Amino acid sequence: MENVENISEVDGSRGNGKTPIIIPLYKPVYETTVVDLIGTAPMLVAHALQWDTGKAYWERQPPEISEKKVKRPNPAQLVLLKALTAKYGAELGVAPYDKILGLDELQEALLRGHWLPDLSPAFPVSGFQAALAAGAASYGGKNQGMSAKKLRAICLIGDGQNPVLARISTLIEIDYDMGENSGIARSPRQIVRLRFPVGWTTRLTNRYNPALIQCGKVVQAHAWAGDFGVGQWRPSSPHGGNHGTFRLYNPDEMKQEKQKKKRIDK
Repeated sequence: MENVENISEVDGSRGNGKTPIIIPLYKPVYETTVVDLIGTAPMLVAHALQWDTGKAYWERQPPEISEKKVKRPNPAQLVLLKALTAKYGAELGVAPYDKILGLDELQEALLRGHWLPDLSPAFPVSGFQAALAAGAASYGGKNQGMSAKKLRAICLIGDGQNPVLARISTLIEIDYDMGENSGIARSPRQIVRLRFPVGWTTRLTNRYNPALIQCGKVVQAHAWAGDFGVGQWRPSSPHGGNHGTFRLYNPDEMKQEKQKKKRIDK
C-alpha cells in the first residue's frame, strides 16, 4: 500500500492465548505544503459576542443593564480589551473602558476581532476551509479530483501561537460603512467593524494525504477559494458582498516591487 506506514500490532485476545496474532495496521503518511495569500479586497472581521443572542441575553441581566442595553465584557474580555487598548488605542482612537457606560462601538469592534497571544490580528482557519469548499463547489472541483470530501481532509494549520488562527499581517482600520442601526430599536448606533485593507497577507500550512489529493490540487483549491473570500460581506456570504477576497501570493513579490520602485525613483 502506498502512502501508508505499517504499524503492526500484537493481539493476544484471539487464538489459543499462547500464539500471538499479528494484526497489520496502516497509518497514512501525510505531507505538508505552505501557501501564502494576499488580500485583493479589504477584509471585515467580527465574531459573535454574548449579547448577539438578543432577548435571551438581556433577560438575564439586571434592570439597570438590560433597560439601557449596557454592554459589559466578561472578566477575560476586559483583560483583553485593556491590552488591545494599550496597543492600538492611540492609533484607532479607542478610549479607556468605562464600566458605567459600558462598551462603545470601537471597544466592541476590538473585542469582535480575533487575536493571537501577542495581540497580532488573526482570522480562523475554518473560514479559509469554508472558502475552499465554496470554490470547489462552484468551479466543478468534484470532476477534477477535488471534491468537498477530499478538501475537508486537508488540515489547515495557522500560526504557531494558535494553530486554529491564521496570522494576518496588515494595518488595522475601522470601518463605519456597514449601516446605522445595530438592530436595537431603542439604541440605534453605527455598526463598526475592524477592517484589514487590501494587501493583507497570511500563511497557511496544509497537511494532507497524497493518496487522496495531490499537492498541486491543494494549491489550486486555494486559488479558487480566493474568489469567494473570508470575513463579513464576502462574495460567498448569504447576502453577498465584495470583501475578503484573496489570491495566491509569493512573498518575493513585495521585495521585487520595492526594488522596482527604487529603480524608478532613481
